[in-house]
Amino acid sequence: LYEYFLSRARKNLHVVLCFSPVGEKFRSRSLKFPGLFSGCTMDWFSRWPKDALIAVAQHFLSSYDIVCTTEVKQEVVQAMGVFQDFVAESCVNYFERYRRTTHVTPKSYLSFIAGYKKMYTEKKSVVQELADRMQMGLDKLLEAGE
Repeated sequence: LYEYFLSRARKNLHVVLCFSPVGEKFRSRSLKFPGLFSGCTMDWFSRWPKDALIAVAQHFLSSYDIVCTTEVKQEVVQAMGVFQDFVAESCVNYFERYRRTTHVTPKSYLSFIAGYKKMYTEKKSVVQELADRMQMGLDKLLEAGE
């Protein structure tokens, strides 16, 4: 029974590994484990369409609090999709010109959105702090003028 199980497992077992081609880790792993990479099929996924990029940005920014109108927020979402699409196009142009590949992955797009949210939060707190200091200074001027 155990032999039957092993033979069926060898015949039907498939392993899916997902690696991002960005960075040094993919290169070092492919050099350390050449048998793993030589005996497998690699699916290189193509660029995301611009509509999908915009939909992903919309999903992650829809509940995020941005101090603006809904029209401006929608323009920010549209701009994020356009920026990422432009970067992907620039990677193709870079390869055609220098014959060196660069990759724009879904992870890099999600990192871009997360970085935007983090930077927005930081800048918003800095501006709020400056506004509070200005309000305090105006209060002191009004108090001194009385």
